[in-house]
Amino acid sequence: MTQPKIRLATPQDDLSALLGPLTAYRWNREQVLVADLNGEIVGMMLLWDGGHEVVHVDNLVVKDGHLQEQIGMALMRGCEAEAKRRGAKVITASTPNVRLASACARKGLKVSIPLFALWREID
Repeated sequence: MTQPKIRLATPQDDLSALLGPLTAYRWNREQVLVADLNGEIVGMMLLWDGGHEVVHVDNLVVKDGHLQEQIGMALMRGCEAEAKRRGAKVITASTPNVRLASACARKGLKVSIPLFALWREID
């Protein structure tokens, strides 16, 4: 299986399959990380500067038809690399999805309740 290239979005990237009608709005592409699979954008996430050496992940989306290809995990690995590049020490995220929070806890991420805030300290 070919691995996607994880990179910051460019103005030329078509995000419409992932954002739908929200594509009409301008997005700060320096805060959008994409998964590029042979020129097709198959996943994305937003990276927010949380201040105090924190990067917050939001809106991780994978295109239909690519859900079983580990695109989300590739984006998370890319997020960690981008966070390190920015000098962050911690990555946070939140989800109401109990199954996702449980899976993250099994992978060693710290999970707190009730927001299921997930975080990882960067080595």
